[in-house]
Amino acid sequence: MIFEFPALPGRLPNLDTPYDTINAAKQLKVDYPKKSPKPILPPNHRSTDVEVYLIAMKEWEADVENYDALKKQINDHNYMVDQLIMRFIWDASGLNSHVPEQYRQKLWDLAWAEGHSDGYCEVFNRLNRLVEIFE
Repeated sequence: MIFEFPALPGRLPNLDTPYDTINAAKQLKVDYPKKSPKPILPPNHRSTDVEVYLIAMKEWEADVENYDALKKQINDHNYMVDQLIMRFIWDASGLNSHVPEQYRQKLWDLAWAEGHSDGYCEVFNRLNRLVEIFE
């Protein structure tokens, strides 16, 4: 299975707003393909049904191996996109420039815990409000 991944930039470009940049970066993520269904041996089967089932199972097992390998590649790719977005949020919020290093991870963890279920833009909003304390 050959799959083309979108090229990832070293850094995210600054668009009109941080929200535009975050939303554009999310477009770099790759969706997972559908896994092929496992063959089923029909009830009241005959020996010819078993032979067809055996061939189908061998093909399905090969498909599953390919799917698992592709899923790992997609996981790795999407993780790199997440890291790009995270670095952008750290820079755009001022976390790297206004907050002493010993507090950065704690602020990020708090913003993430409070906002990640609503998406990266909400994490950015929460982190922005926390960084204002240090400005």
